[in-house]
Amino acid sequence: MAIIFRILFAALLLCSNVYALEPMRVNQSGDPHVEVFVSDSTKFMDDWVNTPSSYAPVIKRVKEARFNQMVHAGIVISGFGIDSSSKVDFVVGVEIIAPNGAVFLKDERFAVHKGQFKGKGIIMANKVLDMEFEPNDPVGAYTIKATIIDNIAKKRVSGSTNLTIKP
Repeated sequence: MAIIFRILFAALLLCSNVYALEPMRVNQSGDPHVEVFVSDSTKFMDDWVNTPSSYAPVIKRVKEARFNQMVHAGIVISGFGIDSSSKVDFVVGVEIIAPNGAVFLKDERFAVHKGQFKGKGIIMANKVLDMEFEPNDPVGAYTIKATIIDNIAKKRVSGSTNLTIKP
């Protein structure tokens, strides 16, 4: 397999403030926004899960990786719809597009968030995508795209980031 995909199941439905080396946009309920990032460490997951919501985890973003280097794509959603009983209902799909435009991975139901919501308006998708590119993979800029379908707000929105692979 050209890319090794491991999905880490983590209880990341906790809500928190987020700080990244680039600011993240946080929208109000009913106006969904998707933020995709890539990090070379899983420390952001530990910080997200193991710290109080008043703590702003630092997410070290990377824009480049080399062959055989493990990197981790996370997805943060804000502005999702919340119904009158404080429930959320949205699906997160992911897609990785190679430098030549070919789709490397497409999973329309990568993460599902449905149920009671107690928090401050930010959810990190409950799966993180681990990626390791091999020497036979094309070098260049890959696009990692996430799309949410919000069944309460009745909206579909996408966000993406680029990751450049170098030998």
